[in-house]
Amino acid sequence: MTREAGTQRMVAAAAVAVALAFAFGTSARADGIIIPRPWPGPRPGAQVPPAIKYHKVKVDVRGRIATTTVDQVFINPNRRPMEGEYVFPIPERASVSRFTLDIDGETVEAELLDADKARRIYEDIVRRQKDPALLEYAGRGLFRARVFPIPGGGTRRITLRYEEEVPRNGSLFAYRYPLNTEKFSSRPIEEVTVDVSLGGVRPVRSVVCPSHSGDAEVRRARNGTATVALSQRNVTPDRDFVVYYGLGGDLAVDVVAHRKGGGREGEAGYFMLAISPPADDERSARERPKDICFVVDTSGSMAGEKLEQAKGALRYCLNSLSPGDRFGIVRFSTEAEGFRDGLVPASRQNVRDALAFVDRFRARGGTAIEEALSVALKSMDSGARGKGRPAMVAFITDGQPTIGERNADAIVKKAKDANRSRARVFVFGVGNDLNARLLDRLSGECRGSRTYVAPEEDIEVAVSGFYDRIASPVLTDLRLDFGRSLEVTDVYPRELGDLFRGDDLVVYGRYRGEFGSHAITLKGRTERGERSVVFETGFPGTEPGNALVARLWAIRKIGYLLDDIRLNGETPEVKAEVVRLAREFGIMTPYTSMLVLEDEARPRPGGRRDVPMPLLEAPATRPEEAKAMRDALDAGAGNTAAQSGRHAVGASRAAGRLKKGNLGEREMLEGLAERARGQVKHLEDKTFFLKDGCWWDSTVDPDAERTKVTYLSTKYFELSRTSPAVGSYLALGERVVFVLDGTTYEIVP
Repeated sequence: MTREAGTQRMVAAAAVAVALAFAFGTSARADGIIIPRPWPGPRPGAQVPPAIKYHKVKVDVRGRIATTTVDQVFINPNRRPMEGEYVFPIPERASVSRFTLDIDGETVEAELLDADKARRIYEDIVRRQKDPALLEYAGRGLFRARVFPIPGGGTRRITLRYEEEVPRNGSLFAYRYPLNTEKFSSRPIEEVTVDVSLGGVRPVRSVVCPSHSGDAEVRRARNGTATVALSQRNVTPDRDFVVYYGLGGDLAVDVVAHRKGGGREGEAGYFMLAISPPADDERSARERPKDICFVVDTSGSMAGEKLEQAKGALRYCLNSLSPGDRFGIVRFSTEAEGFRDGLVPASRQNVRDALAFVDRFRARGGTAIEEALSVALKSMDSGARGKGRPAMVAFITDGQPTIGERNADAIVKKAKDANRSRARVFVFGVGNDLNARLLDRLSGECRGSRTYVAPEEDIEVAVSGFYDRIASPVLTDLRLDFGRSLEVTDVYPRELGDLFRGDDLVVYGRYRGEFGSHAITLKGRTERGERSVVFETGFPGTEPGNALVARLWAIRKIGYLLDDIRLNGETPEVKAEVVRLAREFGIMTPYTSMLVLEDEARPRPGGRRDVPMPLLEAPATRPEEAKAMRDALDAGAGNTAAQSGRHAVGASRAAGRLKKGNLGEREMLEGLAERARGQVKHLEDKTFFLKDGCWWDSTVDPDAERTKVTYLSTKYFELSRTSPAVGSYLALGERVVFVLDGTTYEIVP
């Protein structure tokens, strides 16, 4: 491939990759790709590289052995036939037992090469094509086969099957599928699916998909198995698909850690901690009684489809109650009305009567939010809490307080004072005509969560999904004790909440102190009272892998900081911390849509200094939620316009996603200026920014002496062999500046 063709390929990929341009900090890797052979004879024009029509992956994991089946269809977008090599870099740390390859249904002879022989092939392709993209695979094995000519405009289907032993990462196993195709498809992929089935002799315990936490669906079955499914359309993936899982049926606390090798004395590491319920405790969890009160807005604005959906959600929840549960219903408009005085047992007769009560709901009148909360929380205080019974309130509304107390701060204070049972309040805001600040603060002060249902979304789906998750509590009011020898800070979520059957609780934080094995105590409440369980787990002094853990932690912290600014007002210290984290981890925020260089002058490659490019803010065409967040922060907590309406709801949804570790890249980045696209990359534990055609490591000291290495020179390839991470840095392009083991390297043309 010519340099010109390679440049065209990179431009085309960058133009469609913006939706995922701020993905997790894993090194860039690719699944199977086709490297076309140059056209023979006089060149009739630039050869466009093949595109991928669809990419489907099925993974069957049995204990520690994973069988992966890859199904891809490649398209030749050129008029002339294309021939090339199919290349599949072997997954890192994989112990491959078998590879099979089919092309259009026929088994094909192929080579399985070790890392040393593969390296020579990678470097030879880089030299011939003057394109460093393949250097990221330095140090890895290779599976390759010749691909017979693909007709102009035609396709080739390739299926690949291989087995590997899944490596252990601390107390968990880590399955990784290399899904990065950003550099190797000339246009977005129409369909990308990954389906993982987890099972075996021992039941599956923890299941976490941190790489695609906002997109992948995790399901745990009653028989101790689990599935993880990802389905996307018209995308250009640029991050690996990673699943952590544990084996064994007991209540467990598992830790995955990251701390840079050679870190400074006292430098903190990062951890992801998964708390998983017993796989075989379904019956005891199902039978544990709970108290729950449903509070439903029936004001005039709920008329029509909204009220019908809310009633459908209530019917589902009532029919799903367990015999030992107690429940209540409060409907409110101009005044609040309870189904009964206080909570009642979930007997068949009471449920039938409650369903009839729901059927009589009619939409009319104003919105008495304070009175409704008072009635509901008073009913929750009617006993049985001392026996370890979880208490919850599901609050559904589509409006703002118009009757009685209307001041948001006063309503929240009264609700908190009335909540003597310490019930968790889960808020469901319907539509956009809401006081988002009131609902956010209500759920926060009462240790619950918030969910906003957009006008085009279904209330019944949101509420019934919530009930399915909280139906079977295992351990409530969770706390973690890390002991005195380990200092743990910046833990998110700040309130751990409760643990339910089939639902892992994932916690992120930082640690320092005495590295090594530590005893962690998990405390919580059961039906029989307080329970404490001690787990032994590791917090290593050096663990350069798992770099995505650090970035996931940073995303969550930024979410909490933005929420604090939005609800309580901006301070210089909090804003500065958001900007610092955004720079270090390359995260787009309303303050820093794109961070390109330090806010002081930096030298260009070659030693010349210039004024750095300023922060690039998203233009007026940015997506609604990014604009909503920006407007809400600009207005400040004291501005009424920042508290209510479409922008306030959009800002709350955006901050809520960040707090859960989901950037919402498509929504937040679609409207970035054209010049800002593709200017940030995350490789291993580094963030790179593109400036004047050169990729800068964000940790580069502008005054440090730099070791210059000529692109494609012997020294260049020697440098690529020092570690797999260096190969991924060099794969960025012809001009790169980065720090490695205290030395600053500058790749020059």
